[in-house]
Amino acid sequence: ETEERNKTLRSNIADSQNTVDEQIIDNVLRDFLQNNVDILGTNESNIKKLKFEYDPSRKEETSSGNWYVNYEQIYNGITIYKSYINIIILNDKIVSISTNIYQNVNLSDVPVLSQQQALDMIKQDLRSFEVMPTNVSLVIYPDESGTELSYHLAWYFLINNWKYIIDANSGGILYKE
Repeated sequence: ETEERNKTLRSNIADSQNTVDEQIIDNVLRDFLQNNVDILGTNESNIKKLKFEYDPSRKEETSSGNWYVNYEQIYNGITIYKSYINIIILNDKIVSISTNIYQNVNLSDVPVLSQQQALDMIKQDLRSFEVMPTNVSLVIYPDESGTELSYHLAWYFLINNWKYIIDANSGGILYKE
């Protein structure tokens, strides 16, 4: 069955080889992911496209060049921190898939704390009120520090050289580096 799926993938890419672009590759890969939910642990509706890179430099060797594709897992439209599906396509074949997918995510996606309230927690921690984040987003933080995996809705902040992840419900610092 897996070989049949790979043949279908090669056929879908080859059929559109003269006009291969990111959207075609994305559609083909999403079909592949949907057909392999049982193996990969997520379906195509729970991923978001991050980066597609096409390398035509090896086109003579592989006839169609190489594609390097990166997705991240989402839950209700919110990124799951450090999740990924990375796929390499050479000569119209998937030759590598690496994943970090989280199962059984189930939590409220509505933060109790506002972004500003979470930032105030960081200001207290840094003992500075001159804090200007360069990147802020709401994420699902998989906490693997205990005996069981748990999930937290959290605010992610990048501030100068610091990364902070603040629990969006309790205000606790989940991670900083």
